[in-house]
Amino acid sequence: MLTMEARDRQELTSGLLRVVLASQRLMRGALYADWPPISSWAGQLATDPLNAEPGWDRNHPFRTVQLALRTTTESACQHGLALFEMSRSKRELAVPLATVTRGSIEALGRAYWLVTAPDMRDLVSRVASLEFYDMEYPAKYGQRLRRLPVETEPMTLISEYREELKAWLHARGLELVKRGTTALATALLEVSYGDGRVVYSDLSAAAHGQGWATANFYSFDTTRLQRDDTMLLAYCMYLIESMRTVALRLAVAFGATDSDLDRWRQAMDQVDKMIGAFVKPAPDRAERRAAAESS
Repeated sequence: MLTMEARDRQELTSGLLRVVLASQRLMRGALYADWPPISSWAGQLATDPLNAEPGWDRNHPFRTVQLALRTTTESACQHGLALFEMSRSKRELAVPLATVTRGSIEALGRAYWLVTAPDMRDLVSRVASLEFYDMEYPAKYGQRLRRLPVETEPMTLISEYREELKAWLHARGLELVKRGTTALATALLEVSYGDGRVVYSDLSAAAHGQGWATANFYSFDTTRLQRDDTMLLAYCMYLIESMRTVALRLAVAFGATDSDLDRWRQAMDQVDKMIGAFVKPAPDRAERRAAAESS
């Protein structure tokens, strides 16, 4: 079992915080820019004819993508900040650590799926599909949707909204694509790890309190679930690697400035130096990172 020095734990969690904050700053800068450069992935798709008219939600489709990415990446970063806080906590909680790590990776997986779309039609199909299937459960129970910022109370039946969305896609020859949370998170994890299914399975089992997973953290001496250094290191690195992958891919896709990218890369280099003494990367990590940057 891995045992870390107190200083190493401090460096690990400091590195996690630095990655989250630097990535949050980079993604915000890219997503809140007035208009993406025409030479970028985002700039090219924003001028696609499919973006010339309002979509199912009254926004132009590319605007819908921007809004989805803003909320999704902010969610991921908040999970990352929560992971930092809990990693530093003297309570040494185990299960919530898995929960927030998993939550962040799931949110990042959604963002990664969007920014890897090959063209505008596929991108619109993806963002619409996320919305449609996200609302499958509340639609069954008559829940209503509040359209921000024009409505102060939920007005529109979610079931009706989903039908409008479906009809809009059908009129343009676009299909819904059902890609579940597990598949999206696994696909992202596989950018950094050989088999993302194993990583995600372990995270999910611990987060859901499944006995075969939580037994790994049970202490017969204290009769409590408590984390160990192996768990802390693994969860922090899952989030660090996933956040790096998505932040860079999104920033390049939206035409982030060279100065913004350079600042982010400098922060990542500093993190690598901070944790390099006790984190032994996989032999192919450099190749995987390079492939993720160039794909």
